[in-house]
Amino acid sequence: MTAKYKLYNGAPDHAERSGRLAWIFERKDAGTLPGDERHIIKVWRGKQSAPYANYWFPTAEKRQQWLDHEIAKDAANVAAKKARQAQQRAENDAVAGTVKPGDVFVESWGYDQTNVDAYVVIRVSDSGKTVYLKPCGLKAEGEGFSTRMRPNPDQVLEYTFGSSRIGKVLKDGTVRKALQAFGDTTFVNLTTYSSGFLWDGTRTYYDTLAAGQPGH
Repeated sequence: MTAKYKLYNGAPDHAERSGRLAWIFERKDAGTLPGDERHIIKVWRGKQSAPYANYWFPTAEKRQQWLDHEIAKDAANVAAKKARQAQQRAENDAVAGTVKPGDVFVESWGYDQTNVDAYVVIRVSDSGKTVYLKPCGLKAEGEGFSTRMRPNPDQVLEYTFGSSRIGKVLKDGTVRKALQAFGDTTFVNLTTYSSGFLWDGTRTYYDTLAAGQPGH
């Protein structure tokens, strides 16, 4: 029969804890010979309602060694995550104020075909960390399979029927997005599956339909 526990923050309320980890020790006989027993440990992480580890060891010492390693590993993972988040915040802060109205973000997306959409910056927040976007036109350059699309920020469009797949349309007809950075690249997250990258003013983009290629 599976033991039932009263849970506290994911793990049993009587569990021992260190950082994000919580654990309980159990022991049971594994056979008929003296000393033939199993030293069991169950470990929870964070608010998980089920243990991510349910192991047994031949001795309590080996179990403790394994636990010490898990605690150190998880602490290192937490520290590394915090360092990455701090670096990301610093990079995001560094691009604040670097984008201005008229700049363009380009989104290249699609599963079985490549679609290109462009968004022009209408205004920027006082902090310089947020941009307000409207769609803009694209000019086709070349012919046939060599056709490429170039953003046209002078052709400002409106979101169809006041809605947008990239987010909520505000009263002024824009969609608000937070500026982000990865190294030297400035971008905005547009959807769960795509981002828009700051256009350099010269690059052109391949679009499946514009090039006369049907989707698969």
